[in-house]
Amino acid sequence: MRLAVITATLNSAAHLARAMAGLPQAAEHLVVDGGSTDDTERIARGRPGTRFIALPGSSIYEAWNAGVRASSAEVVCFVNSDDEVDWPAAAAVLARFAAVDGLEIVNGGFRYVDESGAAAAGLPPAREPAPLTLETVLFDVCAINARWFRRSLFERIGPFDTRYALAADREWLLRCMLGGAEQSVADGLTYRYRIHGGSRTMNTARSNALRIGREHMAMAVDHLDKADIRVRAALHRFHTEAMLTAAAAAWRERRAGTLAAVCLGALRRQPSWPLRVPAILAARRR
Repeated sequence: MRLAVITATLNSAAHLARAMAGLPQAAEHLVVDGGSTDDTERIARGRPGTRFIALPGSSIYEAWNAGVRASSAEVVCFVNSDDEVDWPAAAAVLARFAAVDGLEIVNGGFRYVDESGAAAAGLPPAREPAPLTLETVLFDVCAINARWFRRSLFERIGPFDTRYALAADREWLLRCMLGGAEQSVADGLTYRYRIHGGSRTMNTARSNALRIGREHMAMAVDHLDKADIRVRAALHRFHTEAMLTAAAAAWRERRAGTLAAVCLGALRRQPSWPLRVPAILAARRR
């Protein structure tokens, strides 16, 4: 059973070589590049077996979709160009897929590290492997990079929805949950997220909080009308949490018009959302 490793790049020369270190020779590595002007292409082509795909102007999720389409392996994982993988764990994950017909997701554990590779201060501790749940997908770090997927799942669930520039991974995992994807759990930590200021989602400055909050609101709305009662209740709470995230970011950025638009938009969709706020704020304080 073969593994396809898919990496989206854009001027990733500073980190890419470290991300590629130790990658199994038998793995099919697809580097999908959005138009780098640095040494990204040279570094990618320097590893035998790596396939460099130029896709100028592509977003990360467009690149991931292109990588899945171009891959021929049975199992897929996504490795960010600034992160690291525990590659010895890959053999055990592949063996699990090979042993269980119908298995579609193997969930690994992950940790956060800083530029030096040390545990990042001020961020949550390592997360042990655990099955995906609706609560995880909506209210926790969904950590798609620490998870491994049978390629046929993309044919069943569909590709990443590229309308979401920052949250398409969460929306895709939600579809996996709603579609009843068969899961298992890896034996240990498989992924290291590198925290730095240039990361679009993994940075301590919360520079994309407003955009992420608004994307999460749109994601909830997209799924509310077609969800069953149990899922609708979770999506209503997710919508309110996303609204609070977006509103707080707009407040920090002193964008009064955006703050008003976020709150009024949420009110039109969920007139009762203010009633949920005290419980949500109390939970956040805990």
